[in-house]
Amino acid sequence: MASWLPIWTVALLAAAALAVPLVRALPRLGPCLLALVPGAAAAWFGAQLPHVAVEPLAWSHPWVPALGVDVHLLLDPLALAFALLICGIGAPVVVFAGGYLRGKAVAAPTVAGLLAFAAAMLGLVLADDALFMFVCWEATTIISYLLVGLEYEKSSARTAARRALLITAAGGLALLGALVGLEVVTGADTLSTTPALADGAAVFIALGVLLAAFTKSAQVPFHVWLPGAMAAPTPVSAYLHSAAMVKAGVYLVLRLAPTLGEVWLWRPALLIVGGATALVGGLLAMAATDLKRILACTTVAALGCMLLLAGVDHPLALGAALGLALAHGLYKAGLFMVAGATEKVAGSRDLAQMDPAGARMPWILAVTAGLAGLSMAAAPPFFGFAAKETALTVALAGGGGAAVFGALVLTLAGAAFVYAALAVAREPRGASGKRLTVMVIGPPLLLALVGLVAGPGSGLLGAALLDPVAGAAVGLAVWHGVGVPLGLSLLALALGVVGWRRRAAVRAAAPRIDRAADPGWHDRLWSHVVALAGAVARAVQPVALRANLSVILLAAVGMVTFALLRMRPPSAWVGSPMPDAIDVMLALFLLGGALGAVRARGRLTAIGALGAVGIGAALFYLRHGAPDLAMTQLLVEVLTVVLLMLAFRGLPDLGPRRTGAERRWSAGVALAAGGMIGALVYVAGAVDLGPGISTWFSTQALPEGYGRNVVNVILVDFRALDTLGEVVVLAVAALGALALLARRSEAQS
Repeated sequence: MASWLPIWTVALLAAAALAVPLVRALPRLGPCLLALVPGAAAAWFGAQLPHVAVEPLAWSHPWVPALGVDVHLLLDPLALAFALLICGIGAPVVVFAGGYLRGKAVAAPTVAGLLAFAAAMLGLVLADDALFMFVCWEATTIISYLLVGLEYEKSSARTAARRALLITAAGGLALLGALVGLEVVTGADTLSTTPALADGAAVFIALGVLLAAFTKSAQVPFHVWLPGAMAAPTPVSAYLHSAAMVKAGVYLVLRLAPTLGEVWLWRPALLIVGGATALVGGLLAMAATDLKRILACTTVAALGCMLLLAGVDHPLALGAALGLALAHGLYKAGLFMVAGATEKVAGSRDLAQMDPAGARMPWILAVTAGLAGLSMAAAPPFFGFAAKETALTVALAGGGGAAVFGALVLTLAGAAFVYAALAVAREPRGASGKRLTVMVIGPPLLLALVGLVAGPGSGLLGAALLDPVAGAAVGLAVWHGVGVPLGLSLLALALGVVGWRRRAAVRAAAPRIDRAADPGWHDRLWSHVVALAGAVARAVQPVALRANLSVILLAAVGMVTFALLRMRPPSAWVGSPMPDAIDVMLALFLLGGALGAVRARGRLTAIGALGAVGIGAALFYLRHGAPDLAMTQLLVEVLTVVLLMLAFRGLPDLGPRRTGAERRWSAGVALAAGGMIGALVYVAGAVDLGPGISTWFSTQALPEGYGRNVVNVILVDFRALDTLGEVVVLAVAALGALALLARRSEAQS
């Protein structure tokens, strides 16, 4: 069974490659067919539930054998939980994307991007070696950037994509350093066999991992990219920014907690940053009016709750955090799709255009919004209620001030979730007249029903996934009895309802909340970086072309001279063999052509002098036994001179010559660059490379290539692909020239 692990990632990539032509050819059926791939993967992973807790599946394969690099995949309960989340939610989102975006230019690229992202994310959670994990981590960053910026004609989409890329890519660099340090310190081949660390370099490794998780999962102060990423199409928001990408940071923390959990920095950082993020996300959600922004801000709050819970000093904390991640993925993906469907019906996502007294929302959409919203509000018997009750129970059992802090934050965040659920469940005031298709309303309804059914069955799910992650019985259940956790849940529900009824006062404070929670540090930092880059460019790269070339050439001369002197000191140049008289005459001929080109007043004269230089080079090749190269050089030179003369014949003369310091400076730069090239050629010719490959070509041309012309055999047989590439380049150039000539003929006619 382990051999199936890489197959699903490859299958998702293959589906992504076929998505664009298939969706364009079959706008309705294509997305449904493509959704079968993640759907089948989810079914296969679901079938492994009874077995993985007992015996995880492991698979490895050589990746770069010469360097001893292998790919290791592992399906344990933690990886299985996220694999079910990725594939189980990915399938309905692909169907929704096909229906929601049907008829739009971004429909096919969106479906392809979602499938490619599912493949990258699945590879990330299955990876058991540091290198493959990092490759998949960066792949999710790049694909997310492309998906957020799909509607690139909008400045908001371009800005959001750039912000998300820069912040998450910075976290990727931190992760790279941490993973390299982890492998150097422990020497373990796989993450599952990495021993626990507590001091020394482990502090820096933990810091890198935490920075990567905080940026990917939109934690304060890096949370600014997630609300802005709502500029992406709604299917992208429903998948990447609720169920998949933003969970990568949570997964990273849960995966490496057994290794880094005892580092002194680990738990305090998760508690403080996670708690602050949950509060900030809740405030931003209550101050927003756009449905997608409200859901994005509650996503920030939910991610903060997950990392906060992962930092609680309790053996069941990791399992409880995983339960929150699963519940959040189910209801939030459905709610994003509900927001998109509501926009289709009402023509807007703004709460100002919605009226609770209206009755224009289709009943099926109202039911879907109600089911998903109740799970988000943690109402029994939904899965959201079971996960939240378990989280509160574990947080309170943590002991000390951290328990009180964690329970308080979870309660306040729960109030924000209730507020957001009430916002999404509102009914549109004015309907747009568009009818909802099965592809639009079916996927969110399916996820909402799964959230309802999973509540009563949460005990079985917890035993299969959460308990093995925690190493003990987490106690995930739809009913924990009457106690403090239930009281806190009721308090969160009451606070959310009160906040909703007083929403006018909350909205009045929205500008202050936005300024406090989102101070715009990233945009200011970006503007300063751009200004600094411009100042440096103006200093080292002046506007004048001559000055730019001088800087580039002198820098090259300096570096090459330094390298040559280190490789071959000046004393080694003395006594080298001198060229004969013919070579000296040819060199003088070349020098004369170069001086003629420099001193020419007219462009045609300069081109003719340069042609003389090319002919001199051809004579050099002929002199030293390369007649075919000399013929090629001569033909190219004649063709170049003719074409340049035809192109420049209508241009004026070069104008008056520069005088004084400018001419001396240019001459010095030219002589230095020419001397550098000459020295390189001289040194290259004097290097003893051992037995030449020319002998092998000469002896193998006839028996291996069946030809006596060694040059032809090299080009056609030994360098066949290289020659084919050159032929393709020439063919493309010829086709381009033919197209230009055809357009000119059409214009003249």
